[in-house]
This record gives sequence, structure tokens and C-alpha cells, in this order.
Amino acid sequence: MTIDPHHPVLLIRVAREYQDGMTDDALHEVTRSWWRVNGSRAANAKWAFAVFSGVVRAVYRIKEWTQAGAEDIAEDSRREGRWAFVGERDPELEAHYLHGDVSSYFVQGNQNPVRYVNC
Repeated sequence: MTIDPHHPVLLIRVAREYQDGMTDDALHEVTRSWWRVNGSRAANAKWAFAVFSGVVRAVYRIKEWTQAGAEDIAEDSRREGRWAFVGERDPELEAHYLHGDVSSYFVQGNQNPVRYVNC
């Protein structure tokens, strides 16, 4: 599948947290937080795709990004320097991309779970 050049997207691999049959809320939570991203590039992304095994499992419209604050870091020190987005499912874009194969956007062997497309 090819992502339209007019769609600035952040592909997020949720491999560690994904489970078949997980709720929409659980998938949203593992997709939206806590990522080590380039703040300016991530700010250009309008959508985030939850990706598991190279397949789009959900599409979220990003409203804004928030950096981990003191409370977040106190809860888990690994959140320092990481970001989360606020957003919601986008049924219109899901009609185009849901269940599509985006594995070609990830370089084999690259362990970074985040990939910027058109950002």
C-alpha cells in the first residue's frame, strides 16, 4: 500500500503491546504514548497509524502532542524525554488504510518503532 503524499503520517509499531481482540481503548492507549519522537517532525504529522506485523490496525487523527511531565516520569522514569499524542479514531481515513500493508515503509532490521511518512 502507498500512503497518499497529502497525508502526513506517523507509523507506530505496537508489536510489544498488541494483542488480538484488544479493546479500542487499549489499542488507542498503546499507540498514543510514550514515544521518543522528533518534536518538530511529529508536529507535522496529522495522523498516527497503529501498525502490527506490517498491517494498519487503527488510524488516529492527532490533535496535539504532549511531553511527559513530572507526574508521568514519577510513574515511570523511562518516560523522560518522551511524547504522547492526543487524538481520536478517524473513520474516513480508516476507510482507505485500515488493514493495509505498510511494511515496505520500515527498513528491515531497523528497531525504531516510529516511522515518519510525508512529515
